[in-house]
Amino acid sequence: MTAEAVSKSLLKYCYNGEYCIATGDGSTFTKYFLQENVPFFDVTDSTYYLVDKSLKPKPQEPATIVVNEKGEVVRPKPLVEEPPLTPISEVGTSKQFKSITVSGKVPLERYTELFNYFITPFAMSGNKIDIEVKFKIKAADGSPIDESKQQYKSAKEASKQLGLNFEEES
Repeated sequence: MTAEAVSKSLLKYCYNGEYCIATGDGSTFTKYFLQENVPFFDVTDSTYYLVDKSLKPKPQEPATIVVNEKGEVVRPKPLVEEPPLTPISEVGTSKQFKSITVSGKVPLERYTELFNYFITPFAMSGNKIDIEVKFKIKAADGSPIDESKQQYKSAKEASKQLGLNFEEES
């Protein structure tokens, strides 16, 4: 069995809620994944652990107590609203598609969401995914793009090995 096959199985069982994958040093864990995607999961990485799902800490309830005008304690709204469930009557009438294409710009700080919402869930279901990439890396004040720097050399070599175009603008 290959590392890729093991990885796919673990991610599938984690996403289905059978197991929990945690990151840490083996005794202390900093992040738990259960019924969600694990971005950049590498089964050979020694910082990932398969743990019992009961070890995942329960979400903390807000300490704020809200009292309405009648003097009743009201539970505050969650910070993130859950999407409404699809009524059972609508399930049988869903539309099916041959493919979907998603495109546009994504801020750097949100790039992992591409894996969480698009790549991993569809790949775990056996869908074929073609990924097209385009990076435009711009020089910044105090951080010029210089061909003598290792990051430039690494990017150029990686582009060559992956069969990507590498264009330079002076």
